[in-house]
This record gives sequence, C-alpha cells and structure tokens, in this order.
Amino acid sequence: MSVTLDSEAYSLDPIQEHLRGQIYHVAEAFGRWQIVKMVAAFKHACIYSHSRYLRDRRRPKWSNIALRLEDDIWVAIDSKYYEAGHGHVRVYARTHDAAHQRLLQLCEQYGARPRREKPAFFMLTKSKSERSYFATTSVWIRSQWLSDNEQLALHYGDEFPQWAADLEQRLCKKATGLFLLRGEPGTGKTYFLRHLIWRLRRTHRTFYIPNAHFDLLSSPSMTRYWLQQQEEHPRHKVLVILEDAENLVMRRGQDNRAEVANLLNLADGLLGECVRAQLICTVNCPIDQLDAAVTRRGRLLAHHEFRRLTRAEGMALARHKGIRVPPQEDYSLAEIYAGQSATTGIDAPRAIGFQPLVESKAA
Repeated sequence: MSVTLDSEAYSLDPIQEHLRGQIYHVAEAFGRWQIVKMVAAFKHACIYSHSRYLRDRRRPKWSNIALRLEDDIWVAIDSKYYEAGHGHVRVYARTHDAAHQRLLQLCEQYGARPRREKPAFFMLTKSKSERSYFATTSVWIRSQWLSDNEQLALHYGDEFPQWAADLEQRLCKKATGLFLLRGEPGTGKTYFLRHLIWRLRRTHRTFYIPNAHFDLLSSPSMTRYWLQQQEEHPRHKVLVILEDAENLVMRRGQDNRAEVANLLNLADGLLGECVRAQLICTVNCPIDQLDAAVTRRGRLLAHHEFRRLTRAEGMALARHKGIRVPPQEDYSLAEIYAGQSATTGIDAPRAIGFQPLVESKAA
C-alpha cells in the first residue's frame, strides 16, 4: 500500500488496490450526512480513517473514511473540503445496480435532512495542516443589520437605497464580475457588507478571504473547491469578499504584478469562466490609484464611494440611535457610534472588519 500526503487519495488506496484490474461501478452523492452516526454504525468495517480533534471539542472532525461493508461493497467518505455536516460519499461495487442500491440505502439511513440555513459567510484561510491547503470556517450572522431603506438612508444618505437595490439586482443576474466599494476607514463598508450578506442569503454562498490569505485566489486547490461548490449548490452563486484589497487592485508594480493579474483572471478571465465567482473588493485608496484594467468598463460592474455624512445627516442618525455626538462639519459612522470618545482621544473598543459573531467549528 502506497502512502501519500493527500488524505483523500490515501483513504481510497485500499479500495483501489482491491479493485485493481477488476470491473467495478461507482455511485456517488454530495450533500449533508450524519457522518458521526455512520462511523459509529460501521466502525467494525472501517479500514482507514483520518480525523482531527479541536482543542475545545471532544468529538473528532472526520476528514476521510474508507469502509469495507461486504466483500464486494466499498465506501469512501470525504468531508475534508466541506463545511460541518457536508460530505461526498462514493460506493464501489461490481455492478451498477449494487452500487446504486447501497447508495440509496445510505442516503435513507444517514442522509441528514435539509435544514433552513442560517445567514452566514464562510471564512477561507490557509491551513497549518500538511494534508489540506486551506480551511473553511462558518460564521453566522445573527440578524439583519440594516432592516429597511430608511435605515440605509440614515447611515449612507438618501441616494444610497436605490444604489443598494441596483447592486443586489446585478449580483442576482450576473454570474461573474468585479464590484468595488471605496471609502475612508469608518465610513461603513463592512457594516453594509454584513447587510448585503443577509439580503443575499437565499441566492448566494458568500466567502470571505482575509488579506493575509489573498494568495489562496491562485491556488489550484481553491479552483477545485469552487467547482465543488457549483456542483453541490447549483442554485446559488458564489460571492467572494476581499477587504482592504489595495494590493490586488492598485496600479501594477514589482510588488503586486502577479496579485493583480490573478484577480483579473478570476473576475472575468478564463479562470473566471470556469470558477464563475463574483468578487467584492473594499479599498481605502483613491480611485485614480487603481489599475486601469480593474476599472475598465465591462469588468467593473459596480462601484460606490462611501462618503462621510454631512453635519445634518450625522446629527439625524445620532438622534435616531440615541447617541450624543459633538458638533462638527461631517461624520463617519465610526465617529457617530463611538459617541463622545470621537473627540476625547479615548479609544472605545469596537469591532473592525469581519469579526465572527457566532462561529462554528472549522471544516
């Protein structure tokens, strides 16, 4: 038996060794599975398993499992690239009917019922494990952040609700493309993105990549992951959020030439045709510092400048929220929600960027 660092290939090794040179058939299914229950039921038939234990949990996270149910029935379970509870099950048998019937039995006994998904995004980061290049963490959003157009107008100005509605329409119609949100720190870009994730919860699966992990965009493992997302969730579009993405969109130089090229290829190049992902980038830098290829008409599908609120707008929002703010010419949302500390020099604790609200275990 050969050994490889790829745990999925390793889990299939005993199956492939047994079936080498023989006629066999495969039936497979993606979806939600009661993997822990399945492992417990077939622990006597398990010939390979790969699991890891999180420090704060007693139960293991199963990545790959190989089962020999009968002499001619083999099962491989892969959940390495999936969020918790999801997986890919393959049944190997000598005939198509045998593979198909056993897969139907497993679906009936161990397939998890579809559940109403909570609004969430999935954070993608590079993994420290030698067996997997990246890790997926589900981050739940507890409730809608900006409940209606009145709230949008209070936070961003009277013109903003119409732009937000147009953006949602484009995101629902277009399969690929680049969207840009620009504004000074504290003007509410992240606050709006939380609202957008909530609004798109039924049509999109949203992924957030921290800027320290932007090189995942060009990883072959990620390309495979996006394709799996399309196969598992054909009714959902893929939305990727990249905060503080200056290094990906500013004019190309010696330090970011490859990064900009990777983003453009994913946005609407040949890779984009394959992956079919929508990209939302947030930046603080002026628009005239962006690469001309990024702002080209047809590639940049939408752009918005998140401005500071005028004195009248800022005071109206503060009154609505019951916040006391000092008089000044204009306000950022951060200054309003910080209240009096905006001018006293006291750094009030506050969340910056995408902070997990309720976090599930890493997949």
